[in-house]
Amino acid sequence: MKNYRFCVPIFILIVVFSMINSMAYGLDVDELFSQLNKADHTTSNDNIIANNPSSNCKSEESMSNSCNINQCTAVGSNSCNSGSGSSSADTATILVEKEYRKGQDPDYNFEVTVDANNPHPEKFHPNSETPITVLVSPGSYQVTEDPITEVGRSYSQTYSEDCKGIIEPGDTKVCVITNTEDPAELTVVKRILSGSDPSPPSIEDFNYTLTHNDRQSGPYQFRDPPGGHGFAAGPFNVEETGVVDGYIPSYSEDCSGYIRNQDSLTCIVTNTYIE
Repeated sequence: MKNYRFCVPIFILIVVFSMINSMAYGLDVDELFSQLNKADHTTSNDNIIANNPSSNCKSEESMSNSCNINQCTAVGSNSCNSGSGSSSADTATILVEKEYRKGQDPDYNFEVTVDANNPHPEKFHPNSETPITVLVSPGSYQVTEDPITEVGRSYSQTYSEDCKGIIEPGDTKVCVITNTEDPAELTVVKRILSGSDPSPPSIEDFNYTLTHNDRQSGPYQFRDPPGGHGFAAGPFNVEETGVVDGYIPSYSEDCSGYIRNQDSLTCIVTNTYIE
């Protein structure tokens, strides 16, 4: 037993030393994590953008050459501006609205042109349901509309005050285009040259049909004073029906052809008695 009297103390010393060493290592690890959590190190803009999922900007490496880190904007807006350094403050907005009076044609029968600095879009068909948004650079501008009258309905245009003028950076102008149908007027006149007819007919004995834009209407009775028809631009033709025996009809130049916006034509149908 005497040979082992120092074994127990040595074993105890080894165990104690191991415990102290482990505690020291644990303190070092805790200190390391503490320092990492409280680190006062500098984070670059690239790291903030690249690691922030709520940001609408991308890291500088993933951006195109036309977009740099200083052009990134808040979430919900464009991620960056053009390479020229322009921003929303360097552009302006024109809202083009459409209204109709006295009838309505499909919107695609009209074309709107925006004469401005860098308009987008420059030409488009208006929308009577919702405004069309046009982005422009600041400066003078004018909005005009060209109707396509060949469809058989013709309109005149009136423009609100903000359809032309000067637009400043960041401004929004509302241009309202109002289309009013302007029907043409056709008056149909009857003349009877009865000659030696002992029992000449009256005007009401004659009828006619009117064809306009490939649609026929009537028959109508000739009247005194003469009857009138208001309709939109388009091709038309007047033809007498139920010709009275012995009377041959002839037509003036304005009894057929193309009637245009705000025209006022007179068609004369003459019946001559043939003996």
